[in-house]
Amino acid sequence: MSESSKDSHAGLRPVKVDEDLILELNFEPAWARKPPQQAHYYVEEERRPRRMPRERREKGRGRGRPPGRGAPAPGRGREERRPRPGPGERRGPPRPDRRERPPQPEAAPVQVRFLPDQKRLHAVVRKIHATGRAYPLMDLAWLFLSKPATCYVRLEMDNAHPQEALVVCRHCGMAATDRETMAAHLLEEHVDAYCDSEETIQDAPTGHFVCVARCGLSGELLGPPNHHSYMERIREVHRRRFAHMSFAEYQQHIETLRDESLIEQWKEDARKQTVYRLRNGEAGADQSLPWSEVEAYMLREAAPA
Repeated sequence: MSESSKDSHAGLRPVKVDEDLILELNFEPAWARKPPQQAHYYVEEERRPRRMPRERREKGRGRGRPPGRGAPAPGRGREERRPRPGPGERRGPPRPDRRERPPQPEAAPVQVRFLPDQKRLHAVVRKIHATGRAYPLMDLAWLFLSKPATCYVRLEMDNAHPQEALVVCRHCGMAATDRETMAAHLLEEHVDAYCDSEETIQDAPTGHFVCVARCGLSGELLGPPNHHSYMERIREVHRRRFAHMSFAEYQQHIETLRDESLIEQWKEDARKQTVYRLRNGEAGADQSLPWSEVEAYMLREAAPA
């Protein structure tokens, strides 16, 4: 190697290549990569029609033929027949109209673009340049789209809606078109970033309870309607398990039962309560807060940021 060629290669650094991504350039099906195996063949034998035994053939001789379609069945008269439907009439209950479909939700005014990771894209380009082979463009695109770690997703508002904007979560990067959705996401996924939770054992609730409410979707007991923690418990279950539906829609799935055993079970479960303490030296961080106060704090302080 000459001195000039050494100087030209002195500034190059070895780049770590994604071997799994490079191997996918073969674009071979999975069965073609496996070693050949011994094939098993099955030849179906010729089937011959079975003959009825001689005794049964002789026994069946002399019998009359069964009545045709036009003859009425034995034991039934013509008066039992149902009248045929007239023109324009339909036999049986009316069928639902299949053409009635629920309205489709409107598409969000967001443009979505998938961009390949630059380092992995350069590795694939160098491999193609070195081998001198040509590959279909759609196969190369699917090579990146099939691996979430090799591409990025870019979201931007449509130019036709300049008054709208995207709201992005600082913790996980989730995007939404309205702040209400982002606030619900913050309460569902990132409460532990602001509060510490602790489970405590307290005395069983006292009072006269004749019924208890239960979630019809999960089976969780929500408590008697005349208890002070009833609405707070409903909001907690809705936030934790059914945040995808509105609060009014979730309330339609609540059932009220009059069962002494379920009331006693709720009293025993109500002894275990979860309390929260704020972090980051906030005012009242040393105090135990119920979920209602934590939710108010998150919506007032954390969600706007």
